[in-house]
Amino acid sequence: MTGLGSSIAVGTLVGVAGTGLGGAVCYIIAHPTKTTQAAMLSYSGGVMAAMVVFSMLPEAFVGKPFWPGALSLLLSGAFVGALSVVLRLPADCPQTGEGMRLRLQRTSLMIISAIALHNLPEGLAIGTGLCVRSDYTFTLILLMLLHDIPEGMAAGVGLKAGRMSAFKGIGACMLAGVPTGLGAAVGFFVGGISQAFISASIAFAAGAMLLVTCLELIPSARGLDSRKRVLIPAFAAGVLTGALVIAGL
Repeated sequence: MTGLGSSIAVGTLVGVAGTGLGGAVCYIIAHPTKTTQAAMLSYSGGVMAAMVVFSMLPEAFVGKPFWPGALSLLLSGAFVGALSVVLRLPADCPQTGEGMRLRLQRTSLMIISAIALHNLPEGLAIGTGLCVRSDYTFTLILLMLLHDIPEGMAAGVGLKAGRMSAFKGIGACMLAGVPTGLGAAVGFFVGGISQAFISASIAFAAGAMLLVTCLELIPSARGLDSRKRVLIPAFAAGVLTGALVIAGL
């Protein structure tokens, strides 16, 4: 296999396997209660928040040009707003039953879009590493794979709660990992890619993920847990999980 072929294969495998495994985890629980669903959504929100705050934003700004990242953060708000319009629900959509199911699926589709954006710069890192470093280690690729599993869970929990079939739900989560292969191909060709471009792409994905978490994921969890008993502990557990993954544990 050529160097380019290896980059695409490794990038796609890491992205698709990671998010696919995360989505599959959500379908293991056969009949989760609303409280369990709320806890899973809140936990996923904590994972995504940790990824953004502890990993993506520092990676976008530390040692890189400021303005490309800052402008991309602003543009991510416009992207999420446009996505909300595209995926908007009917004005008369009920708050319970079928309406809640549609809301959960909508939230998951927005999360998948944000994760796909994040996986593009992740693929750039893989492709660039395979291009410029012959000692690109299995350990680093494994850590990226583990990094993608919680993101797949964040998308899969809403699809599961929204009663989407396991085949469609896991498949949708796997699609979120495809841009990793595309990014790996681009990274292989450009090698030492511009720091400004890396900063902008990571910041854009970080902004989209954080907005979707705050505006879609957490409100959906609150709607399922009327007594708000599990939201904070589950969110804290998610933040801890994300921090441990970032630390490489």
